[in-house]
Amino acid sequence: MKKRTSALFVAGLCLLVCAGCARTAPTHFYLLQPLSGQATQMRTPDKYLFGIGPVEIADYLKRQQIANRIEENEILFSDFNSWAEPLDRCVTRVLSENLSVLLNTARIETYPWLPSLPVDYQVRVRIVRFDGTTDAEAVLVAYWSIFGRDEAMLVDRKSVITEKIDLGGFDGLVQAQNRALEKLSREIASELHAPAR
Repeated sequence: MKKRTSALFVAGLCLLVCAGCARTAPTHFYLLQPLSGQATQMRTPDKYLFGIGPVEIADYLKRQQIANRIEENEILFSDFNSWAEPLDRCVTRVLSENLSVLLNTARIETYPWLPSLPVDYQVRVRIVRFDGTTDAEAVLVAYWSIFGRDEAMLVDRKSVITEKIDLGGFDGLVQAQNRALEKLSREIASELHAPAR
């Protein structure tokens, strides 16, 4: 009887060990990518300094998991598809790099910058939606403003950008979100270029 009990105990222990070793699906981490230098279309005078930020995102986006919109009022957060860095920092970084390329200037500062820096134009962005459906489209809704050196508001806009997803799944969703952020960057760059000419 003892031998049988011991054998059952050992078998049960082996099952537990095997269950603990079972492989789970790997987590995929994503980053948004800035434009390449070949996208430069404008040239702004080097005398101007541009400040980007603060860039605020909706509270539901302040998490690592990527948001997949199932219905208009329902969001599914993926357990195995995540942002590789906080989304607000990622958007700020890519937006700044995009504007540097589009305006053909290295004179870009991200918020917060030193009070002693004489920023000529400041871009403030508030993103209220940045998600999508993995088999349909990505949607970016942002309110953004441009302020002059005297804190006067020069531009006040709302951008609603929709990008169709070419490839299904989260790869396609992130690529579409990347294109949406690029379009937002171009809209902002166009308005920044006008007063800075």
